[in-house]
Parts: sequence; C-alpha cells; structure tokens
Amino acid sequence: MSMECVGFSVAVTSCTYAFRVIDPPDEIRQFTVKVQLEAFRSTRLKLHNGPGICFARLKRELDGETPELRAATRLDIGEQDIQEYLERRYPGKRS
Repeated sequence: MSMECVGFSVAVTSCTYAFRVIDPPDEIRQFTVKVQLEAFRSTRLKLHNGPGICFARLKRELDGETPELRAATRLDIGEQDIQEYLERRYPGKRS
C-alpha cells in the first residue's frame, strides 16, 4: 500500500488534508482528514505537525480495515489522536 498527501485546504475553523492511497493491484482511493485549527492553539500540536498527525490517523484506520469493514473516507482528528501523536512524537515531554 502506498499513501501520499496530495494537498490541503484551510477553512475558518479547520484544515483538511487530502490523501491518495494506492492498494495493490492499483486500486486508488481518496481520503480526507480534518483537524480543527483550535487544536493548534490549545495544545502543543504545531501547524507543521498537521500532515503527520493526519497521516498517522489515516494509517491507523487503514491498518484496522477488514474486507467487511473499510476505512471511512472522511476522518477527523480528536483529542485522543492529538494526545497519542504528541506522546509518540515527543516522548519525554509532559503537558
């Protein structure tokens, strides 16, 4: 499987990242992952972490897929996603 960020858009309250996922044998799927801009103001999450946290969220969804239950094509970043990402990205720091 190949994943790539193919763009993003910024709205008044959120930033949405677009991803293309290529599954063998060439199935191409499109996904979006949205993060609220408030998350960048109220946590240690920085703007440059946006693509990384969205990529991690999408990868987690895809890793949990089964033939019967496919990943949603539109995902949102929540509090737990932020906490887990920051703990993995900055393991020694506490808030």
